[in-house]
Amino acid sequence: MPNEEPLLASVSDPDSGCSVLFEDNGHVAYAYLLAADGEIIGDVWLYNIGEAPAEPPWHEGEEMPFANPREFVREDLAFEFAKQPSDIVVLWKTSEQYGPIAHIYLHRELFAILSSGAKPGWCALAAKNGPLALELTSKFPEFGAQA
Repeated sequence: MPNEEPLLASVSDPDSGCSVLFEDNGHVAYAYLLAADGEIIGDVWLYNIGEAPAEPPWHEGEEMPFANPREFVREDLAFEFAKQPSDIVVLWKTSEQYGPIAHIYLHRELFAILSSGAKPGWCALAAKNGPLALELTSKFPEFGAQA
């Protein structure tokens, strides 16, 4: 069941000073990777609330953040919406190549990955690579994390 009120949660990495801002506005959920100065350095669509649009909403002149169109959304993966900040866990890893990497878990399941410059990042609900999220696959072993 979706949230009646918007849900915002922030999880910081004490080593890098970066943080992940999780935002569920009752229509769509995104995660943003913020640098220590607050600049958005990565973002990823997490889920739509309600039916995915058939056509990209950015062609319709809708305001951001956009819902992900049906062709980019997996429908075979059951998941629970985040209902409270404790449903969101971020594990941090630092890579020489990518800098800080945020592994975002919803209800203890790896749901998304963000790194600096990842616009978009990777999401478990992405059916294929698109403008709002990339498909989360095992192609990125350096992104692996243990929960």
